[in-house]
Amino acid sequence: LLKDELYLFTLSNEPTNNIKVAAIDDDRIANDEIVISIGTTETVSLIGLKGISADQWYRNIVMHDLKYDIKDLLDYAPTLAKQVSGKLPVNSLYEDKYQRIEGIDKLLVNDFEEIISNTIRRDRSKHPQISIESILKEISDIDKQMINIAYLKKEQVNLIDLENYLKSKFEQDNDILKNSKLSTRTNLRRLIRIYDYLKGESKKASD
Repeated sequence: LLKDELYLFTLSNEPTNNIKVAAIDDDRIANDEIVISIGTTETVSLIGLKGISADQWYRNIVMHDLKYDIKDLLDYAPTLAKQVSGKLPVNSLYEDKYQRIEGIDKLLVNDFEEIISNTIRRDRSKHPQISIESILKEISDIDKQMINIAYLKKEQVNLIDLENYLKSKFEQDNDILKNSKLSTRTNLRRLIRIYDYLKGESKKASD
């Protein structure tokens, strides 16, 4: 019925008893009526945030492809974080004006070393690379690239180089966090969290 009514509307451009044209929050539309809302991304109901996955969140930190207001994203972040062991990159999105969002303080990373595992910290001395550029010149395997970038100290990570590297991975496969093997997904998420932290620091410095 819905398909038939929508088809008739496209032919006539006249609302029928079953299809009305209105904004999604129009109080003329009763709650028990079926409503299709077609509009710009700004009119999308925030209910849609509940459909965001952790993979989409991580990709958005790099690609900025989620069309939601930053405050709305941060409002939802503590809820989404519960699905992924309580960790979610938010530093690059955060500003002091959002400090009253409940639970957001628990997601903020205050020290670069919080992102790095004890194993990586312990094994740093075994990996003498000094920059992302040198790693990419010497190593071709994606997992080895990522783990070696994670071995770099904070002052050795060039933010622009890291951003370009992460963007290239999503440009090659937009769903890399879904399609790749577990080790790649783990390493990529770690690098995104590093990027998120450094981007947040850069944002503070520019302010």
